[in-house]
Amino acid sequence: MLRNLFVSTTDTEPTPYVKHDLQFKRDRSFRRRTAELLRLLRLMRPVEVKSPGGIILRDDLAFDFGAPVINTFLTRMCRGLLWEEFRLPYFHGTFGWRMNIELEDIIYQGLAKFGRTRKVHDIFGYMIMKPDRNTPGWAIMNFYGSLEFWAKIEART
Repeated sequence: MLRNLFVSTTDTEPTPYVKHDLQFKRDRSFRRRTAELLRLLRLMRPVEVKSPGGIILRDDLAFDFGAPVINTFLTRMCRGLLWEEFRLPYFHGTFGWRMNIELEDIIYQGLAKFGRTRKVHDIFGYMIMKPDRNTPGWAIMNFYGSLEFWAKIEART
């Protein structure tokens, strides 16, 4: 379901990998299982589309990335990356995140210097820093080169 969600956003649909490969797979999954499409539609909420000046242009639908399934997925991704890169086992903690925020180059440079970085083709890339008791860890997860999640990872003692 989440692959279908991630490739269905206005940010990711025009990217080459999604356009030439994953849109077909998404559409095929909808044809094979109508329930998959219905699950995705349940994540949509009404929104007001506004101009840069704040003028309401129209009402539309948008995906609700604050849904519990997204939070669970991103928490599990962070835990998986921490295990993969640092062999950090399960710990009690909080995982807060934001989507597609503008970050200064110095942030990426810091994560690259003090954390771990990896890119898997044009599908997925990440940077991650391990948390400790006194300082949070950080993760940037990028899907399809255009959908980016910035996560703050805090270990609870």
